Amino acid sequence: MELNGYFFRSLLRKTRRRFALSAGEQALYMELVDICNQENWCTSFQVANGELTTALYCNEKTLIGWRQSLVNAGLLIYTSGKSKRAFGIYELVVETAVKITANVTTDQGTNLTANPGTNPSDYNKLNKRKTKQNTGAGGKPPRSKNKGRDFWEPFVATWDEFYASKNNGSTYAYQAKDMGCLAKIYDFLKARAAAKKFEWNEDNLKGAFSFFLRKAYDKDQWMRDNFSIPNLLSQFNQIANESARKKEQPATGADVNTSSIFSKINAMPG
Repeated sequence: MELNGYFFRSLLRKTRRRFALSAGEQALYMELVDICNQENWCTSFQVANGELTTALYCNEKTLIGWRQSLVNAGLLIYTSGKSKRAFGIYELVVETAVKITANVTTDQGTNLTANPGTNPSDYNKLNKRKTKQNTGAGGKPPRSKNKGRDFWEPFVATWDEFYASKNNGSTYAYQAKDMGCLAKIYDFLKARAAAKKFEWNEDNLKGAFSFFLRKAYDKDQWMRDNFSIPNLLSQFNQIANESARKKEQPATGADVNTSSIFSKINAMPG
């Protein structure tokens, strides 16, 4: 069996059909796949929490939660370091159809059993309390709030909903760098709002982001064929500048609000 990025992405897609994985959990998995690639596709490796939290724009508590979800889903085996200075050992599971049992110690010191052959009902039992308390619209677990960014969960949900609407309900396959790119798009939108002393609240953020996504999708065929978070970030200024130059035709309903919102958020210099 040849290990490569396609193999692990395919494995992630198959797992998503059985387990509800959040955007952050998927991003963590793909970050680990990238590290596995750097290690010449050695599926067992060590990495510091700090390296992962920096790459994924999250705190350590959030990282631990994402990691445990991957363990519960059978994608990962994790063993904590034997001392505070020792990095944890990550092992990407390849043969998910084979039951493998290992004692895994989380950072809180709790011993759990990692089983790549776990039945989906077992996963639901492990997360029953969490799901009841935190499940958001559509039955999906909400994304963990990105530290220092208000309304982060609705912001990510806006992207998920827009992408699904343009792809027959399909979910976006998050890559390791996507969360960082989304964070930069968020920061760009907020900076433009602050420059114009525009009120920063959930409705205005979602409206401005939705308007930007529509303009990006309508930009050209290449963008529609390559509609991804990194590509949105790379062409942010171009899309924003084009939107600022064009005068919108009169509209009704939500289009009026989102159009006026974004027209007040001028593009920053590239």
